[in-house]
Amino acid sequence: DWDTGIGGGLWSTGLAMARYFRNHNYEVRNNLERLRRTRMTITRGGGGDGDGGGDDEKGGAGVRALELGSGNGFLAACLAAATAGSDLLEELAVTDLEDHLPLMRRTVDANAHLMERVDANAHLMERVDANAHL
Repeated sequence: DWDTGIGGGLWSTGLAMARYFRNHNYEVRNNLERLRRTRMTITRGGGGDGDGGGDDEKGGAGVRALELGSGNGFLAACLAAATAGSDLLEELAVTDLEDHLPLMRRTVDANAHLMERVDANAHLMERVDANAHL
């Protein structure tokens, strides 16, 4: 929906990423599992090398993902679909300018069966201090 502005359309890069999620689902899930194990190791005070101590470490808190400038929410829906039926994602937050929020909300609502963990929030870019140090 290009009527909502630049964030309303489906960009070729977004479509390429969606195809990657679909065509490389095993790799996507495997990498998220590795991130989860790394997070668990760091949380327990380990070195964070991602080893996690072996396969018995699987399970536990999933990965938290943040999509900045989501626009229409398409990639968030694709990631939710790629991880459906698993606990790999603990949280998936999608953000953009406030004028894109209605379209993003429609995408989230249309995919509610996949997006139980999604938090669609406006990210008001004009309120971000570009000189702030992170």
